[in-house]
Amino acid sequence: WKGSVVSDTFGIHVTETTECTQCQFQYPSHRFTRFFQMVPFELWRESWLRSGGGSLPEGLLKGTYNREYRRCHKCSKDEDVDFEVRHNLEPSRPPPGCFALLVQWLAGDVSSNDIATLLDLMPLTMDLSLVVSNVPPNTPYRLRCMICLYGAHFIIIAFNPTVFQWVQYDDGKVTALGGWDGVVDKLNWGKSVVSDAFGIHVTETTECTKCQFHYPSHKFTRFFHMVPFEAWREAWRQSGGSDMPEVLLKRTYHREYRHCQKCSKQEDVEFEVRHCIEKDRPPPGCFTLLVQWLGGDVSSHDIATLLSLMPLTMDISLVVSNLDTPTHYRLRCMICLYGQHFITIAFNPTVFQWVQYDDGKVTALGGWDGVVDKLKKGRFQPEVCFYEKVPEALVPEV
Repeated sequence: WKGSVVSDTFGIHVTETTECTQCQFQYPSHRFTRFFQMVPFELWRESWLRSGGGSLPEGLLKGTYNREYRRCHKCSKDEDVDFEVRHNLEPSRPPPGCFALLVQWLAGDVSSNDIATLLDLMPLTMDLSLVVSNVPPNTPYRLRCMICLYGAHFIIIAFNPTVFQWVQYDDGKVTALGGWDGVVDKLNWGKSVVSDAFGIHVTETTECTKCQFHYPSHKFTRFFHMVPFEAWREAWRQSGGSDMPEVLLKRTYHREYRHCQKCSKQEDVEFEVRHCIEKDRPPPGCFTLLVQWLGGDVSSHDIATLLSLMPLTMDISLVVSNLDTPTHYRLRCMICLYGQHFITIAFNPTVFQWVQYDDGKVTALGGWDGVVDKLKKGRFQPEVCFYEKVPEALVPEV
């Protein structure tokens, strides 16, 4: 590739040295041309969490792809250890015209939360001298193009200097996205039918309740709210049955238990998670709860307990921060599991009663008491619960 257009445009000509961090053995160095920098997302995010958000993007990148985990032939032939990998630019070769990052995901079906985290980590401009050694100081690069995967389909999002905005190229279709915020919206389902119907656009902050360390905040779009049944029931027991359903929900899914990089790397501690809705984005038309059960064989008693906890109407301004006025939703549909089979129970406004849809069979259940009786006797587990936003005109004045 030496002296080619590809090499001059994308190639970083480096000498690589590798050292085992456990025994400090240095493996023989070798020279090669690097055309893209592979960055595993999980490692990138872990570096960010460990830094507490205090490192420069270039430092996180260097710390991520300058690390390898494999066996050392000198000190650890049976298990992987940490290696430090250093890249030094060849003095006789200038930096390339284009610096390319290849993001490695664990799977092709990535959550909106992970995409939002990546966009927080990914710099719009970077100084390559802080990533690769021997590069002249102050060698800036700016983001200009991304190839994105959606399902089994690729699209390109690039900055078009002619119209001075970001543009999406999808086969023969060209769509103007505007500024960087438009790109973030597009990648994070920002402005779509799905987003308008189900998406709550929030900023999430996380704090360790043991050491009060605040982890970096990030923005993302939340399409459903996972509520573990056991935690929901425990919150209800601790409250003595006196708290409002919205307060119990907030207390349940605003708690996490995991390792803290600052005070508890060996055992799980409690984290408080806060979600503040973006001021410029209205609440969605539908608020969705995803109930997490410990197993598929749930007792009739547990189903009855869930139904007593699950509100028929709720004010999500008591669940999500930053909503100034009450925002009411009402339960309209549930997807329920029975064995390995799903059914739908929904309120039909035409006949003004609840109806069960089971493949081609439709059964009228009447009022809410009929739904409760059906779920308890049939041991149907509510899995996904859809709440419809109530028009302001229908909300009774207090």
